[in-house]
Amino acid sequence: MKEGFDVITVSPDHVEEYINEAKVVGIHTMDPFGLGPASSTLSAILKKEPYLAKYFHILISNPVIKKAKKRGLKVIVGGPGAWQFRYRQRFVEEHTIDCIVEGEAEKRYWQDL
Repeated sequence: MKEGFDVITVSPDHVEEYINEAKVVGIHTMDPFGLGPASSTLSAILKKEPYLAKYFHILISNPVIKKAKKRGLKVIVGGPGAWQFRYRQRFVEEHTIDCIVEGEAEKRYWQDL
């Protein structure tokens, strides 16, 4: 906001209420495909899709996001699980993710202070 961006944080449960005004949606993900050690271990034991992966897929597949993409919405994904997209390039293409931020995007800003 300090740099002139109009930003709002929205729960995935309320994305429909705000998506029409959005130009960009940023999605933070911890473990989008359940490849992390804790997720993969528990999913093997419980024989279920990992929780974080399940809800990431629900969000990214939300029809309102797909509709907004047709009008020009950009999707940026980042967070600790961003490295997993290197192994799921087809998923990135199918869901038309525009940008993946791997690492600390704010690093340069903080170094300048």
